Amino acid sequence: MDRVKKHLCNNGALLLHNNLCKINAEVKSMATNLAINEELLNTAYKIGGYGTKKETVNTALEEFIERRKSEELIQLFGKIEYHPSYNYKKMRSR
Repeated sequence: MDRVKKHLCNNGALLLHNNLCKINAEVKSMATNLAINEELLNTAYKIGGYGTKKETVNTALEEFIERRKSEELIQLFGKIEYHPSYNYKKMRSR
């Protein structure tokens, strides 16, 4: 909330609105009960040096999603056909 108060004092209501939206997006969570492999969780917790197991799980999920997105992009290599007049070397020149 200190961030919100600071922005409100310095920059007005629009930034307050934007920051509240960001805070709401950051706080979105779902209470759930999962049967998670305790050994895997503890290992990830120790290796990652996280403060909580919740942080460990959230980080693992974020990393999993990013890795899968990267793999999807890699699958596109060599499959994109460029227009014959496109000169990629020209784009690299300074």
